[in-house]
Parts: sequence; structure tokens; C-alpha cells
Amino acid sequence: MSSLAPDWIGVDMGGSGARLTRVSWVPGAQAWRAEGPLVTFLWEPSNREPTPLEDQLGENAQPIHPEEAAHGEKRLAQLACAIRSLEPTPATLLALAAPGLRDPDSGGLQAVRNGPRQPFLVRDLAARLDQNETYLFGDSLAGAAGELYGLGGALFGSTNGFYLAGGTGLAEALILGGEVCELTPPWEKALQVFENGVNLEDLLAPYRLKRTPSALDSNGELRIEVLLSRLESYVRRRQENFIDAYGTPIDHFAIGEGLARILAGTTLPEANWTQSLYLSTMHAAPAIGAVALASKLREHRWS
Repeated sequence: MSSLAPDWIGVDMGGSGARLTRVSWVPGAQAWRAEGPLVTFLWEPSNREPTPLEDQLGENAQPIHPEEAAHGEKRLAQLACAIRSLEPTPATLLALAAPGLRDPDSGGLQAVRNGPRQPFLVRDLAARLDQNETYLFGDSLAGAAGELYGLGGALFGSTNGFYLAGGTGLAEALILGGEVCELTPPWEKALQVFENGVNLEDLLAPYRLKRTPSALDSNGELRIEVLLSRLESYVRRRQENFIDAYGTPIDHFAIGEGLARILAGTTLPEANWTQSLYLSTMHAAPAIGAVALASKLREHRWS
């Protein structure tokens, strides 16, 4: 990476809001880092419930409702306004991380669980900002990339790792041979229901406003012992999956986003399953990771 590296802005489009920052390459550390202010905001609420996933995909997928399209336009306007606050130039490159099913042909979001579909997100945002290059990645891949390639990331230096993050939604990714990989079947199935019928989405039930009485105390807060018990089952199962698939253990198991912040306030037990566990302290991992992935893709295209 040369000293004439491009000017980058990384964006993390979450389910409830977005975070964005300038991102730069640090040659001495061989890593990426956030530069300057971290801009954060919440999406404007919508009176319309998100279209169910089953109605977004397949032969019977419903077209985008006018109210859904209007919601998407509002989000686009918010995002463009926030990006302008970082004073980009036409030469500034944008890298977006977003949840949902990406459409590589249209450069947008074909299906989204917690928000409007935006099938031409890249094109429409670039047009609003007069940007020449805009890239879009899944938030799982971008979050893992931020922890792997970002300065001080929880996966920095990992050869074979695993990434689990939780906020409005949940995300997973693999690190194989020092590279970020998306999960493929049957890996992603364990994210929903794993050993002994434990539902991982219950881990952040209060955080996601889907309360599970068995996991709550009298004040409605998630009991930390329940969280740790479920996390232990999950980590052990993932270690078994990894060894079965690749013949080697996970060297870094990174916990990111809201789940890491919840766990940061407690003392992890001294046990075999926590020895490879690392809690992220990054506040913009997906934004940084999106830039890292876009830069690698860009270099590959020009090589």
C-alpha cells in the first residue's frame, strides 16, 4: 500500500442506524484504522412493518411497496447527508457494509430482515454524492474483515478464526489461512438453532426487544450467567465444527459489536472455551472492514 493510497470513507449500515468514518492505511502497522470523527445516527422510523423475508425471495416475491420504497429513499437521504458531513471529494471512495442479501448485478439489497429493500443502493447513493466508486459488502464479512485487518482488531494476526457479532441482528464469518470467508452450508444453520436446541438469537433477546423470560431477571435484563452458558455451548460447538472440517482448532474466536459490549462488563470464567475468546473494542469494525475488502478487490482488479 503506497503513501498515495485513495481517500476512503467506510459505512456500517446497521438495522437501527448507521456509523461512518474516514479510514486510512497505516503502513508501519500493516493495518487499517478509523481517522477523525465517527459519525453515528439512527434511521428515521417507519410506520410500515418490514416485508417478511418469505415475501421478498423466490418466485412469489412481492414487489417493493411504494411505502417501502419511500422508506428506502429516506434512509438514502439520511446516509448521503451523513457522508457529506465528512466532506468527501469526487475522488473519495465509499465502502458500505450492510445486512441483507446483496444482489451483485444491481449493486443493492435484494432482501432485508429489518428494513426496506434497496435494490439499487450503490447506484443511487453514488448518484446523490457524485462518487465514482462505491462498494457494498455483507456486514458479516465486513465485520470480520475489520477485526482481522483493522488496527487493534480482535482477530488481528489470526490464521484460523471465527467471528460472532450481535446487535440488531447476528453475524458470523470464518477466517481461513488469514483470509475472511463467508459461511456456506451447513455452517450458517447453527447460527439459528444449535446443540441441545439452544436458539442463539435469544442471546440478545432484550437488546433486540424480543424478550425471552427464561433468560431475564426480575428487572427484565439478560442474566449474564444465561448468556455465558449459551455462549459456551455455541463456542464449543463451533470449535468442533472447525476441527472436523479443517483438522485444526480456532486460534481466535472474536466477539464483536453489541454482544462484545455486553460481555465487556463481566469477568469471563477461566475455562478451556474462553482461552481463544477475544472481545472486540472497535466501534466501527464493519466500516473499516468494508474499506479493507474494497481495497483488496480494487487492487485485484488493477493487478
